[in-house]
Amino acid sequence: MRRKKREDAVATRTAEQMDTAADQKNSRLRERQILTQISDMQEDVISLPRLFVDPTSFGETAENLFSCVFLMNQQYLIIDKDEHRGLVARKTKASGAKGSAPTQSQAQAGRFIPKLDYNIFQELVKRHNITQPWFKFDPKMNQLKLRDIDFQKDEIEQSQSSTQLA
Repeated sequence: MRRKKREDAVATRTAEQMDTAADQKNSRLRERQILTQISDMQEDVISLPRLFVDPTSFGETAENLFSCVFLMNQQYLIIDKDEHRGLVARKTKASGAKGSAPTQSQAQAGRFIPKLDYNIFQELVKRHNITQPWFKFDPKMNQLKLRDIDFQKDEIEQSQSSTQLA
């Protein structure tokens, strides 16, 4: 009886690990698709809600927001305030901006931690009159067409911060 429970526990853990690996793969793919679409934009600026809101799906909106925050924290995008558009996301040199690199204060602005719940989602759709998503995730997209993300930048920062703690 004990052996059966142990085998079931191992099988469950393996399934959970497989789900986690698939989730991570999809997250990285989504980030690369967003980065590619941002790089292909003519303008260097997009309204922040327009960037991540999918008016047809709260779940897709949450996933898009998570990926956009990752790109912001990796400095592929920076958040700025535009007097006409409100909060906007700006491309950086790393994501194909034509203008100058982010200023020192923008680059060191810290982590962006947004709050999103269903009521906020509905308000964003209504207030910004978003009828179509700017970005739609495609898990079957040919990955050869996508921009690569330099994950080493984050790994270097993590190793520096762990060295400082020691």
